[in-house]
Amino acid sequence: MSDLYDLPNGWEWKKLGDLAKFQSGGTPKRSNKSYWNGDINWVKISDITNSMYVSKTEEFITKDGLDNSSAKLFQKGTILYTIFATIGKIGILDIEATTNQAISGIQPKENVDLLYMYYGLKFITNEVKKVSAGVAQNNINLTKLKEQWFPLPQLSEQQRIVSKLDNLFEKIDKSIALHQKNMDEADAFMGSVLNDVFGELEENYQPTKLKDIVTKEKTSIKRGPFGSALKKSFFVESGYLVYEQFHALNNDFSMERYFIDEDKFNELKGFKVKAGDIIISCSGVYLGKLAIIPNDYTKGIINQALLKLTLDKNIIIDKMFVYFWNNLINNGFFNEVKKGAAIPNMPSVKQLKEIDIPLPSIQTQQKTVKYLDEVSQKLEKVKQVQKEKMDSLKALKASILDRAFRGEL
Repeated sequence: MSDLYDLPNGWEWKKLGDLAKFQSGGTPKRSNKSYWNGDINWVKISDITNSMYVSKTEEFITKDGLDNSSAKLFQKGTILYTIFATIGKIGILDIEATTNQAISGIQPKENVDLLYMYYGLKFITNEVKKVSAGVAQNNINLTKLKEQWFPLPQLSEQQRIVSKLDNLFEKIDKSIALHQKNMDEADAFMGSVLNDVFGELEENYQPTKLKDIVTKEKTSIKRGPFGSALKKSFFVESGYLVYEQFHALNNDFSMERYFIDEDKFNELKGFKVKAGDIIISCSGVYLGKLAIIPNDYTKGIINQALLKLTLDKNIIIDKMFVYFWNNLINNGFFNEVKKGAAIPNMPSVKQLKEIDIPLPSIQTQQKTVKYLDEVSQKLEKVKQVQKEKMDSLKALKASILDRAFRGEL
């Protein structure tokens, strides 16, 4: 803690390193197939969810992979704490597992209750993030983590606090889950509306190929440059923006991280964007997310994680395509693409060009978009209310944690 406050009688400030054993994980060589797809659980950051326990993993390694890497086998009951890129995601192993190097395994000593340590790590995570701020990739090494101060009462008091927190958080989490369910149902309802609308359009209008609704430019459907064409060594402090997945996630263009100079921009001009272009995330967990380049856009190009489309506005309006695309996602368009792939990826440009789109007249498109916009706006208001209530409950949990670890609960 940056400012150590007064503790109740019988409590002490302790360094984390004095209270538990800390070990980081490791990753077997990906190039060696004999190290992978075994029967040993291998935890990544994405496997640590909002649940208290980690009970399954997406990937597995073999005994050879464990023996020939820095990965370590952690026992059930080990606390996992992320220390690289995403700081402070926490879970307790409900299985025997290894982890990658972005995760520390923490095993409390006998005088420290497991769940007290778990809740305490949640409590001090904001302080841990302050230590990691400004460090490349937002990471904290185990030495610094073990130096963090931690408030510790007697074991019986730890157990009393855990019992109180369990009881309070169970009630709050049920309320949060209810609000999340309401948000999910709003999304599901929008998906149902999209399905009905586009189902009717498919019945009444001949399908048109994606390749036939874009402009005649050679670069109207274009995936970003791969490999050595756009390396980080080409990036400069200012110049032409490199658009990335972040921009496609929430139609958010506020972040500008990477730039290239004019020579590199001219070399890669086939990948440049302009107002009205649609950019689509084409790999990873955000596969299929899309955004429309705004009128006040910054000149630049897409990177390898994006696909851009330049629609023929005389054939299809932007919002009609956006709703069509979201309908594809709601109907599991990418499910087969994701299956069995280490990293979910977009189909090839050749395959995308053959996607069928029900295409009514511009006037009918406008009426369709107006109706869908009205439904969407109403549902967004519902979701916003639910989100505000969830945020309030999460703030209440943080307040309760603060009281608990000051000895006031």
